[in-house]
Amino acid sequence: MTLRTHRLTFPLDEAAARSLRAGDQVIIDGEIVVTAGLPTHQRLVGCLEGKEPLPMALEGASVFHLGSYSREGPSGFEVLYINPTTSTRFNPWMPRLVESLRWHAVGGKGGLDAACAQALARTGSVYLSF
Repeated sequence: MTLRTHRLTFPLDEAAARSLRAGDQVIIDGEIVVTAGLPTHQRLVGCLEGKEPLPMALEGASVFHLGSYSREGPSGFEVLYINPTTSTRFNPWMPRLVESLRWHAVGGKGGLDAACAQALARTGSVYLSF
């Protein structure tokens, strides 16, 4: 198998996502929306159900499952580090979020379940693994 390398700009569109194959290497630039964990995913599904408006424009976003440590510093909010977190924890919410918000790139570690993979395939989306 030949390693293919792609330089991608986020947010990723459907055509770029569909051009990728398992095992491809990607170099990414652009805007990535970082989720804040399980409560945020639950809240976003609530937004889709009409409980409240989305907190920001998330249609077509690129989302990575990341954990972080941050603090309020003298010059404002300061992120000290971010690292990938296990995506399987988000399985219950991902199909709905991917299909409703047309997320064409989702990343993290550990992969996603079959229902998530099917939602990604239906929407022309890709899972990127760290």
